[in-house]
Amino acid sequence: MRPILVILSCLTISGCAGFNFSGSRPDYAAPQPPAEPQPPEGKKLTDLVNAAFATAKLTGTPEVSPVHATHDNQWGDWTFCVKGADPSPKYAVLIGHDAVLEVRSSVFIDGCDQETYQPLAPAAPPGKTGKHK
Repeated sequence: MRPILVILSCLTISGCAGFNFSGSRPDYAAPQPPAEPQPPEGKKLTDLVNAAFATAKLTGTPEVSPVHATHDNQWGDWTFCVKGADPSPKYAVLIGHDAVLEVRSSVFIDGCDQETYQPLAPAAPPGKTGKHK
C-alpha cells in the first residue's frame, strides 16, 4: 500500500509539468523576445557625449571611445568612455534607453584605460546633407 501512496504523491506533486501545450491551441502565440537595443549613433551619440562631458565638468575638446555593450554587472545597455584635455581623468558613461544613466570615474571593468579615443566629430548643421544642387 505504501508504494502506491508514494507513486500517487509523486504524480500529484508533478502535476502537468511534463506536458507541452504549445501546439494544442491554435490561438496560442509564443511571446516574441524584446527587440535588441541599438547603440546610439550620430547626433544622438553627440548629444550623449556632450551631456556626459558637461556632467563630468571636463575641459577641452571631448574625446570618446567606441560604444560597447555593457557587461552583466554594469547598469544600462551601452557604455563608452569620455575624456577631456590631457591629463584629465577618464569617465565611464552608462547609457540606457538612449539616455545617460550614469557618469562616473572609470573603474577597471569599464576598460577606459585600454580604449582608443577620437575627438568628437562636430554635428552637421541642420539642413546640410552634403548634396550640391
